Amino acid sequence: MEATMNFLMTKGNSRLLSDPRISTVENNEAEISIATVIPIQTINRFTEGAATQDIVTFQDLNVGISLKVTPRINEAGRITLDVEPTVEDIIGYADRVATRSRSPRHGRSKRGSRSTTARRRCWAG
Repeated sequence: MEATMNFLMTKGNSRLLSDPRISTVENNEAEISIATVIPIQTINRFTEGAATQDIVTFQDLNVGISLKVTPRINEAGRITLDVEPTVEDIIGYADRVATRSRSPRHGRSKRGSRSTTARRRCWAG
């Protein structure tokens, strides 16, 4: 991954937006998340007699990227990391007519993976 990023940077096809850091201790999961809260409108229609009333509320939806890591260190000092990146975004909206509901619906995309990687001992001693 680092080699790919270095290649893209030398070609001028990338730009570093941030350099977040995360710390944890052995066998404890740590998570870093960069997200935006998107308010999603919901409409509830109530009819009582001849009167109809729409109640508009908003539901907050977090979308963004997150990274979970869980380190394990064996007796020889070899570090194994469980890594789980996730990317979420809103990909569109459908109106009330198309969804046959009282509220517009949003399309949401969530992509992720889970992997394990091993590294040699990282400290002197």
